[in-house]
Amino acid sequence: NKNEYAVRYMHSSLLLSAGRAKEAKPIAAALLAEYKKDKDVLFLNALIAKDLGERNKKSEYLQELIKLDPYNPEANAELGNEKMTAKAYKEAKGYFLKSMRGDPDYITGLFGYGQVCYYLGEFKESKTAFNRILTLNPREDIAWSYLAKLSAEKEEYTDAIKYVLKAIEYNPTYYNYWIDYGDYLRYSSKYEEAAKAFSRAIEITPDYFLAYV
Repeated sequence: NKNEYAVRYMHSSLLLSAGRAKEAKPIAAALLAEYKKDKDVLFLNALIAKDLGERNKKSEYLQELIKLDPYNPEANAELGNEKMTAKAYKEAKGYFLKSMRGDPDYITGLFGYGQVCYYLGEFKESKTAFNRILTLNPREDIAWSYLAKLSAEKEEYTDAIKYVLKAIEYNPTYYNYWIDYGDYLRYSSKYEEAAKAFSRAIEITPDYFLAYV
């Protein structure tokens, strides 16, 4: 019954979104027992396992999903993020490429690809990914912050300042952006402005010691 399936799926999804993964789990598991090859149900179970810290289970669900849909954007991006956290950057890049092949405009896959290319020193590819994200959504502050980092890598601090200010515009209370802003100003010999940026970071997060350096 499609209606019953939709109600149960939505119920489990809403419980997960509300931070009640333990309650969501049996509903999603029961759905999977009935719909073993349903990609949405597999991904829901993977997200619940992730929330509960069940890493092996999460990977099992994602790998099963990829068997059914090798270029599934969500599953590949999730596995890519897992590999990136483990600093297995080349493996992560492979997953993100598959995610982007499945959906070139899936922002999570693009983010992962941009980040992993940055860590690998593949700055041109990284910049292309973040620019693509900003084409899709100009308010993505993390993308602006990475464009700033990429400019700073080339010691183009005027551009770095311009980009990080866009990140701050869209997320003004994230202390890391103020730290980066202070660094770019300092490298540009704008010491008074840099001090103000670091002071703002301290106001936002008083125990963030890097702001005092």
